[in-house]
Amino acid sequence: MSVSRDEGLQVERTLLAWVRTQVALAMFAGLTLHWFGLHHLSALFMAVLPLLLSLSLYVGQRRRFKRQLAMLAAEQGQPSLLPVMSVGLGVSVLALIAVSAL
Repeated sequence: MSVSRDEGLQVERTLLAWVRTQVALAMFAGLTLHWFGLHHLSALFMAVLPLLLSLSLYVGQRRRFKRQLAMLAAEQGQPSLLPVMSVGLGVSVLALIAVSAL
């Protein structure tokens, strides 16, 4: 039985997943501006928070990519908890704001 190896591709797939997350957050920020006429403050906060999350992910993207390549080469990995937890917390806050605005 042969084992196929995809050295480097795992990091690229992870990078693409983070890029998709950034794009989704930025699109959500743009779409919530449509609510600005109905819910001024909550819509503005719901547009600014995902935009800030998206920009913060973009800023740290190169550092995460290099770190993941080094972890793959060393065959020792540790998860990046700060980006995952910040996005999770941010999305949870957005959900609470959206529910309270209904």
